[in-house]
Amino acid sequence: MSQLFKRISAAAVLQFLVWGVLLTLALTLPLTKASLDYQYERGMLRSDLQARAFLVGNRISANPQFWRFEEFRLLEALEKDLLPEGRGDRRAVVDDKERTIVETLKRGAVAPPVLRERVDLFENGQLAGYLVIERSMRLLVIEAAVLGGASLLLAVCIAVLLTKLPLRQLRSMEDELAHKAYHDDLTGLLNRDAFRRLLSDAVARAGRERRRLAVLFIDLDRFKSINDSMGHDAGDEALRAVAERLRHCVRANDVLARLSGDEFAIVVDSPTVSAKQLGESVLTRFQQNFEVAGRPWRLGCCIGVAVTPDHGDDPDRLLACADTAMLVAKNSGRSACRVYEESMEESVLRRVNLEDELRGALERNEFRLHYQPLVDLRTGALRGVEALLRWQHPTRGLVSPLEFIPVLESMGLIHAVGQWVLDESCAQLCRWQAQGLLALQVSVNVSPLQFSRQLDFVDAVRGALQRTGLPPAQLQLELTESTLMTDSAQSQRLLNELRHHGVELAIDDFGTGYSSLAYLRSFPVSVLKIDRSFVRDMMSSDANASIVKAIVQMAQGLGLSVTAEGIETAEQLAALKALGCSTGQGFGLGRPAPAEVIEGLLRGAAAQQAGQAPASGPPVAAPAADPVSA
Repeated sequence: MSQLFKRISAAAVLQFLVWGVLLTLALTLPLTKASLDYQYERGMLRSDLQARAFLVGNRISANPQFWRFEEFRLLEALEKDLLPEGRGDRRAVVDDKERTIVETLKRGAVAPPVLRERVDLFENGQLAGYLVIERSMRLLVIEAAVLGGASLLLAVCIAVLLTKLPLRQLRSMEDELAHKAYHDDLTGLLNRDAFRRLLSDAVARAGRERRRLAVLFIDLDRFKSINDSMGHDAGDEALRAVAERLRHCVRANDVLARLSGDEFAIVVDSPTVSAKQLGESVLTRFQQNFEVAGRPWRLGCCIGVAVTPDHGDDPDRLLACADTAMLVAKNSGRSACRVYEESMEESVLRRVNLEDELRGALERNEFRLHYQPLVDLRTGALRGVEALLRWQHPTRGLVSPLEFIPVLESMGLIHAVGQWVLDESCAQLCRWQAQGLLALQVSVNVSPLQFSRQLDFVDAVRGALQRTGLPPAQLQLELTESTLMTDSAQSQRLLNELRHHGVELAIDDFGTGYSSLAYLRSFPVSVLKIDRSFVRDMMSSDANASIVKAIVQMAQGLGLSVTAEGIETAEQLAALKALGCSTGQGFGLGRPAPAEVIEGLLRGAAAQQAGQAPASGPPVAAPAADPVSA
């Protein structure tokens, strides 16, 4: 009944609008024409009046006092056609007592309504009478009435035709609008508003019937990589494919919706075991590749499950619990399903607290830079340092970058912090050189988000060099393979600009990503940094040793330098030397340390060069200088 009332109300509103608009248009046209005609006739009448007043005025000037007796000449002035044809009008000269001296009628009687104008006549500067013209407006009124009637009749006919459409068409239009209001345009699934309404109804019904109800919150894994690598059209195609696969996972009485972006939700009228089984079924189906833009694509998901009444009987609370469980599943690894537990709130709360503390960390000067030596493996000389970001938490001490850098990226703060790292590392190198210490090169890691999404990244690097005065050749930027391959064309453009300004470029963690010779030939990189995982196991794994050897030989063939990360033992150092690796870093050569510790190493190196101290091999930073892993 309520739906029928809504439809009738909508139809009535539509009819009212149609009638109102059409009647307004029908009346506006004749009224506008009548107004314009009236203004035109009034202007013509005034022009005629002024012209005849001039003629009569001449007769008065020519024969003062006796002009009233020159009726023939006055009539001549009144009857003379000074303007194109007019309508029936009366023209008269009257004295100052309003007595008619002469008058004439043109083109018949002056039928009402009448437009009347008059002008004063003067004799020797004294008011002698008036010239009056009255013109009939009946013809204009008749024309306006005829035009108005025709317009009104046409408007009524059109309104009747429009408002007499079949009721089923109105219902069809309303049904289409209702579908668009409660369904997602891209996938055809229910949208967030419709889902929340249905969830509220389902929770209330389950409470009355004492049944259990579960909510599954689904978030896709690696969906952003589709948009970044293949474009948003491919991302839309992937979302449609995901929606279709989820349709085959749910039952007829389950509610499936797309909440936003790559987030989906399902309402299941079943106990926890069945909901968990449905989640595992979704994960199993997602193990099959999706076809996106004509190519297979692996797209996993993480699922959080919340159940009423165990986790609450409020729809918002239930959805929040499922979201929390999904976040825990995502943090614990991809393609996982977790049922909500109260202990999960603690981990989410820690994440929220961490975000709150990070928001003001840069302004409170809580970030620090530690520097790890980069050593020439052939001579043992210090060639440079790698700047490593640390967070000096007020109560927790140094926090691992593995814990806070992903949070900075998700909060969008990595751009500001990354700019600070660039400025501070370049400024520190300049301070050392101002003290007469060795001219080193500083290596700075660049976040994937900072490189690919910061539109003015090249300007940010150039600005840091200009503000500090550091020569561009003494700055090395480290980027991972996956960062460069996200958008190879964009990456090549940015790298070419950076290289054009003299900045040296290095590929970090080489061997763990694409490792493609094609991009090594096209990208203007100078250094390959072998990932620490290969160096760590090269003495115990022939495969890793072969990989390290192949990387070194390939780099030498391409004219690139090689830096080995994670050197911890003398055996590793000797093996890398034998392979021809030029530069190394690791705990065996020097731990990350604050600037003042590195400054001591630089002074020692300067003393060695001056012959004031014996050579001591590669410099070693104090082991306790940086308790956080590099």
